[in-house]
Amino acid sequence: MTMLSILVRTFAGNTSSKFNKVALLKLSRWLSGSTPNTNSLSSKKHNFDKSALLFQGCADVSCTELKNLYLGKGVHADSLKLALSGNKFVGSSLIGLYSKFSKTNDSRGVFEEIINKDIVAYTSMITGYSETVDSIAWNAFEIATDMLQNNLEVNRVTLVSLLQIAGNLGALQEGKSLHCYSIRRAIGVSDDILETSIVNFYTRCGAYQSAATVLQNSKGTVASWNALLSGLNRAGQSFNAIQYLPVMLHEHKVTPDSVTFANVLSACAELCYFCFAASIHAYFIRRFIPMDVVLTTALIEAQNKIKPTALIRTPHIQTTPPENYRQAATEDKLQEVLGQKHNTTENQQKQKQNQRLKKCNMTTMENRIEWRANLNGCSDQ
Repeated sequence: MTMLSILVRTFAGNTSSKFNKVALLKLSRWLSGSTPNTNSLSSKKHNFDKSALLFQGCADVSCTELKNLYLGKGVHADSLKLALSGNKFVGSSLIGLYSKFSKTNDSRGVFEEIINKDIVAYTSMITGYSETVDSIAWNAFEIATDMLQNNLEVNRVTLVSLLQIAGNLGALQEGKSLHCYSIRRAIGVSDDILETSIVNFYTRCGAYQSAATVLQNSKGTVASWNALLSGLNRAGQSFNAIQYLPVMLHEHKVTPDSVTFANVLSACAELCYFCFAASIHAYFIRRFIPMDVVLTTALIEAQNKIKPTALIRTPHIQTTPPENYRQAATEDKLQEVLGQKHNTTENQQKQKQNQRLKKCNMTTMENRIEWRANLNGCSDQ
């Protein structure tokens, strides 16, 4: 029995499966009259493309629903027997299947088998490389060059995957070339996903000024700003992350979300800016911003880092949480602050607290006043 038959039987009794039952029925009937020989293939030549689409569906379902590499390899073996592995639809799905299991070499082997590769096949292979951080991902740029030499235009999806690879590898020059290519060809103009990918690429390569320039010259979505703030935090440039918040609010009129404030609170914790964190908390209260799990966890963690004895437990946090407020992440942070999860002795805790307070005292009042004046609704008045 072929792996395709096993897939058909598996999904025949699975009423919760989203896979097309009609397609499975057609595949089952097709398999019942199929034999892996030349005569069978010639007799079903008129149904070749339809059969390829069915194989494509089975390859997809092996990965997305069953998450079973063994069945996926069985589908690949059956496609080889029936001379379908060179089909671009089947090949692209098999590339995606192997990529999900980090089988990059197998994906490349399938890619080489495909006849008359189109942009979908090339993009599938490049996307597969974007899911690995190994040096083998450099091959994606070679594939992109080969695609251009075959007169196939790079689209937005391909660019996003290539930018992700460039960010993973720290390939600043290659990523800049991709950015310039998108500008010259007007690809992804006013596209939020591509813009966020470009900003994320620059921040991962440490080119924060270039990332800020991209935001200055575009409409700058909240996701793009979050990518910049997160990158600055990862690089230890917490003060710059804080400074970009008023720029985002007032100059670009971008409404921050919970991820934005979580990034700023993380920066406050690193700099031991207790007053800044308290000002942001006051901003939440005055603007009636709902405290979701992300904000609550970030606020508790920041206050725990800066001043463990000054945990703000206002009625706002206690009375307006979402239904999933007591998720594991927030609950663990709260228990840690309240002393229910101590892994250190009391003397060690006092020593850490004194170090944090000493660092906090080194912060100048001028910087605090300047930042709070820039943050709308958080002045001392």
